[in-house]
Amino acid sequence: MIDLKITVNLRVFVNFDIPHGMKRFIIFLGFSFIFIAPSLFTNAYAIEGFENSDQQNIFNIRAGISGATASLVNFPNGEHVLTTQAHVLEDFEKYPVLKLVWRKTYGRFFLENESKQGSFEISFHPVVLWKDNELDIAFLKVPDGLIEACSCKGLDTKQYHQGPAIMIGYPQTGVRTYPRIGAFWKHLGVFLETVEQRKSNGKTWIVGNEHVADMDGLPGNSGSSVLDEDGKVIGMLHLLKTWYGEGYKYKNPSISLLPIEFIMEKYQTHKSAR
Repeated sequence: MIDLKITVNLRVFVNFDIPHGMKRFIIFLGFSFIFIAPSLFTNAYAIEGFENSDQQNIFNIRAGISGATASLVNFPNGEHVLTTQAHVLEDFEKYPVLKLVWRKTYGRFFLENESKQGSFEISFHPVVLWKDNELDIAFLKVPDGLIEACSCKGLDTKQYHQGPAIMIGYPQTGVRTYPRIGAFWKHLGVFLETVEQRKSNGKTWIVGNEHVADMDGLPGNSGSSVLDEDGKVIGMLHLLKTWYGEGYKYKNPSISLLPIEFIMEKYQTHKSAR
């Protein structure tokens, strides 16, 4: 409806007998209106429940202009793995080399905008240790040089428990255009947004057989770890309960997750069967 009104008004104005320079000015105003309309009439590009974060064990995993989340996790047996979701690797299949980025801001026409002190970026060929498409979980071998580059030791794990929790990742906040007003605004938001590490605080609980949480989540959070108040991994993101058809409206619960002990058990079973 908004697009239709804009089109009609522009045609009416331009067809009046007015100076050519004025026509150009009016057209300029019209296009300017198109670009700012989401922020005027909607909650477009709003950050519902995110705060800036600086967790050095969680990275932006990137290929081309796309990005998701990966975490360096320590298992009780001393093994280090890079965790993400299986669909992230599928999305990146055509890229033989991926990047891990930390403390860099991406966006504004898909360009790197800012590098903060201590930032780094490494390129690597992904080596898959385990992937389960049904669970949508993937473990990668820790790339050479990552631990030295990030000066990090990895995130320890702890058995899942209900209560306060944090999800950390790299959400594409520009996709949020609730209430939904068309695909154009979503794509424009992604084009103009900036992506950096953000966290969302909330709590997690169990409904039937499902582990859910009210932390905010958007595309780009794929692969995110869920941490408890002590900063230990208690689970991994499984599904976002927001979708484009509703402009990625925030919901409660907003995500479902898989307990980390369940994931580790599946991984150990896979290793034993090899």
